[in-house]
Amino acid sequence: MSVCDEACRGCAYQGTAGSTMCCDHLLITGHARGCPAGAGCTRRTKGKRRMSIEALIARARDLPKPKPKPLPPAEPKRKAPEGKVSRAAMTEEEWREHRREIDRAYYARNAERLRAEHRERRKNMTPEQKKQRSEAHQRWVENNRDKVNAYLREHRRKKKEAGQ
Repeated sequence: MSVCDEACRGCAYQGTAGSTMCCDHLLITGHARGCPAGAGCTRRTKGKRRMSIEALIARARDLPKPKPKPLPPAEPKRKAPEGKVSRAAMTEEEWREHRREIDRAYYARNAERLRAEHRERRKNMTPEQKKQRSEAHQRWVENNRDKVNAYLREHRRKKKEAGQ
């Protein structure tokens, strides 16, 4: 429905939506008007409306739905410029591994600074914060008992091998 002006008065396609005049050409004919509503309309037809509002609503429900546009074909994986990594050229797992490598390199470069910051934070904790941290750690250990035991076994094995 398009909003009409005074030039539409008396047109067979003129309707109302509340107190606003509008053009019901699409609802009545089933196809678009092809011109602007109002003074420049080339579809203006003098006369009375031949369809009731109820019939228009029923027809509007039965109008064919526009067909969705087909999806574009999948783009081939792009190659990244030399020395750069393209997210689009990787699978999800490759990207995650790439991010892990970046994180490992960052922590390796900044290990001493990060450890010092961690020690400083722990040194400045209140007794209540230390208690909360200890309780949270115990909950984590209980929930991850298998992981903790596997880690401890591996740690002890490496320590034993290093001692021999």
